[in-house]
Amino acid sequence: MAKKKRTDEFRIMAPPEPTIRFNTIESVSIDSGCEWCFQFDNDEPIVFATSTNSKDSYIQFKLTNTNNSNIDFFDRNKTKKFKLFAREKK
Repeated sequence: MAKKKRTDEFRIMAPPEPTIRFNTIESVSIDSGCEWCFQFDNDEPIVFATSTNSKDSYIQFKLTNTNNSNIDFFDRNKTKKFKLFAREKK
């Protein structure tokens, strides 16, 4: 009698997609001047730009589709790095 061949099925799960949250619900203009910040976890926020007239002020980032297009943010001690960058699709 011939032996039955065992076949196992494995599912390769893709890593979860990163989550990007934008706070755009019920936006209220800061008219008295503002600071633009970034923050690592619950560490102290780090100011990277300020404005005295926030009514018409904004920050805009632009990353092009080139291999050297990136923006790096560091904490005050330069021990943590947050990097935005472009790369070729995998």
